[in-house]
Amino acid sequence: HMAKPQRAFAEVGAKDQTVLPLRPFRGSFVAAFEVDGQRIRAVVDTGSPFLLVDGSCSAIAGGSFWGCYDAQRSAPQGELDDASEEGYGGQDVGVEWRRGLVRFPSAAQGCGTAGDISYEPVTFGVVRTYTAKGGSGAIYLGLVKGRQPRIRPSLLEQTDIQSLRFDFRVIVIGIGIVVTIIGIGIAAAAAAVVAVVVL
Repeated sequence: HMAKPQRAFAEVGAKDQTVLPLRPFRGSFVAAFEVDGQRIRAVVDTGSPFLLVDGSCSAIAGGSFWGCYDAQRSAPQGELDDASEEGYGGQDVGVEWRRGLVRFPSAAQGCGTAGDISYEPVTFGVVRTYTAKGGSGAIYLGLVKGRQPRIRPSLLEQTDIQSLRFDFRVIVIGIGIVVTIIGIGIAAAAAAVVAVVVL
């Protein structure tokens, strides 16, 4: 494992940033991205290290709000032959671990940012089963970078992302119109923005 180059934060410019939009959903914020070319949504979770996708749904039935990961549409080399039972959000979750391509689309292409960012191969979990135990679990995009050696790789340690900046400034104009400021531009809708700094 090669060490990633380090630069002082002051040296990071707009071209080193990607803007990933977040949307409010049931008391949390959700990001949209792609795994192996399949559209996925997940709760952005500062207390989880892993990227999870929903594989318990049926793509034929239209999937779920979270998207529906279909392993048959991904490369066979993504199989790790590794499954586990994990505890997330007050639920027991059956997870199949895989590797694949993760792409975060930028909301600010052409505005001096780096645009979309992709990483491959990335270890992620495909949720196959849920056992509710009174919690409110979901599909997670984990932002914890560090981990114990016995734990699978975290999402962020598999990337060159050095920092995350969240912008929750919201301006209310009139009744029911919410505007979020993204840099010098304005986007309509109730939203937050995360700037991902990459090197």
